[in-house]
Amino acid sequence: TNRRMVHVGRSFGSLASGEVVHRHILGFPEGLQVQIMTLGATITSVRVPDVHGQVGEVTLGFDEVRPYHDGTSPYFGCVAGRVANRICRGSFVIGGTQYSLATNNGPNHLHGGVVGFDKRIWSVASYSETSLTLTLDSADGEEGYPGNVIATVKYSLPTATTLRIEYSATTDAPTP
Repeated sequence: TNRRMVHVGRSFGSLASGEVVHRHILGFPEGLQVQIMTLGATITSVRVPDVHGQVGEVTLGFDEVRPYHDGTSPYFGCVAGRVANRICRGSFVIGGTQYSLATNNGPNHLHGGVVGFDKRIWSVASYSETSLTLTLDSADGEEGYPGNVIATVKYSLPTATTLRIEYSATTDAPTP
């Protein structure tokens, strides 16, 4: 089918700060359906039809915002950053300058730190029946990182069976 569905900006809950997290739905009524929330640019649901045409869930996740934000979620479906993975002892060197990062995994820095990209609310840059683009501004010094970064993620459904995810970022200084 070529019929698409898109629901933009439905509330998925609120953070303790009062900030509202929105969930956006892209998809086809009898086919691929993807739900993305603004917290962490996180995919919260992917539903696809099986061989009998029955649409079912294929992702792990939660039915509410809290576990995604309170540190109990194992980074399900999120955009990790600025750096995905661990930075040993929360320290690195660029151009002869040593940077110390926030640590959140024992002595190490994991997936962007205490308030990494997954814990931030992303802004909707554009949306249509076929795509959703989210952006995040990460300021110089955030979690200890140098340089201002504008991160972008675009989720699109070019066909009834394809989810495409495109990541990009720009910065004004050397940064990992």
